[in-house]
Amino acid sequence: MTDWSSIGRRSKRRGKTYERRCAKILMDFTSTNFRSTPASGGFNKQGGVVIREELFCGDLICDNPDFRYCIEAKNREDFSFVALLKNPSTASFTKWWYQCVMDARLVKLKPLMFFKPNNRDDFVVMTLGEWDRYYAHEDCSYFEINCYNKPLTFTVEEKNSKGKKVKKEITKKLPSVVMVDWKQFVRYHKPEQMFYNPVG
Repeated sequence: MTDWSSIGRRSKRRGKTYERRCAKILMDFTSTNFRSTPASGGFNKQGGVVIREELFCGDLICDNPDFRYCIEAKNREDFSFVALLKNPSTASFTKWWYQCVMDARLVKLKPLMFFKPNNRDDFVVMTLGEWDRYYAHEDCSYFEINCYNKPLTFTVEEKNSKGKKVKKEITKKLPSVVMVDWKQFVRYHKPEQMFYNPVG
């Protein structure tokens, strides 16, 4: 018999480990402190985590309030480029991106998603508009994915008012994305580009 609770605990541990990895990656790049969002791990469309009148969403918090992004970190085995390009409405990536976009809107920040498609590489995903405005670089290799330029109907898991997870069908147009290997990103971009009011 499958022990689903054990699988769930293992998945949660894996997620927390990846959050810590992403926090270190960002700290090394920006010289700014990042930490896990209190009680992160569950997406609630009604709101994020409120502590002392402040709303936190996403998986990581930056100590610098000028950081422009709401961060999601996904270390999942079910990512597939083939699934995403063949049918984005059923791809796990679409659900992750939806969560990232909705969390970012709650706190009026830009969505930024880290994910790990294999054992070696970390990729970062942002909107195509954000990339074109702040990061486009002719020598940087990246994927531009425009499968979200029309409304898609897909199923997501959300918490209802009683905190119980329920599946819900969503029809939404999501921002098209740019996906870039983090090592490429760091090579061609400056840390200050990730903040609203860069110094210098």
